[in-house]
Amino acid sequence: MAPHPADCQPKVGFMNRDQRATTVEIDSAPGEDPAALFAAALRLHQAGRLAEAATVYRQIIAARPDFAPAHANLGVALLARGAAMEAVAAFREAIRLKSGYAEAHYNLGTAFDALERPEEAAAAYRAAIAANPQLVEARSNLGN
Repeated sequence: MAPHPADCQPKVGFMNRDQRATTVEIDSAPGEDPAALFAAALRLHQAGRLAEAATVYRQIIAARPDFAPAHANLGVALLARGAAMEAVAAFREAIRLKSGYAEAHYNLGTAFDALERPEEAAAAYRAAIAANPQLVEARSNLGN
């Protein structure tokens, strides 16, 4: 059974693990602290204020289109709001920018599950496992 889109929001670690190290690399408009902007997006996201978080992720992407974590987190916010097709596009962009991004592959799988596309979901989970064999959520979803 495919998970409900609201259940597809990644674990907090999926949003924070990679981003904490790379937040300082984001360029932003003068007067905006890039680390603060990304931290604000994460806080909004974790508080369930998904539309606002998505807006901030898009601002980050506009300033730094090559920042894969912003694309991935945008996908998570979109998926949680029920916009699975848009989420797929965001996850694919994150993966294009960073091919070994296990969490983005995993979240792509959850988006495909939400779209009832099990073959594509399985391929995404396999890619997540290949990138990070310790990602037990991907193994679990692949087995369902």
